[in-house]
Amino acid sequence: MVLRKSFLAEPYYRWLDKRILPYVNRLTLSPNQFTLVGVLLAAAVPIGFFLHPVVGLLFMLISNLINNLGRSDPPTTTQPQKTKRLT
Repeated sequence: MVLRKSFLAEPYYRWLDKRILPYVNRLTLSPNQFTLVGVLLAAAVPIGFFLHPVVGLLFMLISNLINNLGRSDPPTTTQPQKTKRLT
């Protein structure tokens, strides 16, 4: 299941826009830097599960959130994708 096509997509991206992006806009990180932080955190997920399952789950959730923030093109349902993705 892809978040972009689910019923949760609109509320999730609206929440990001209102609650998270005002703080993120203060940072001067590029989308590639957000992705790098997300990948590094995703690589730390097994360590988090080794420490405690809740820590691993939090690493997974935060990594996904950071990767979504690093997207340079917000998802739209009216425009087709220009590139093919593996989903």
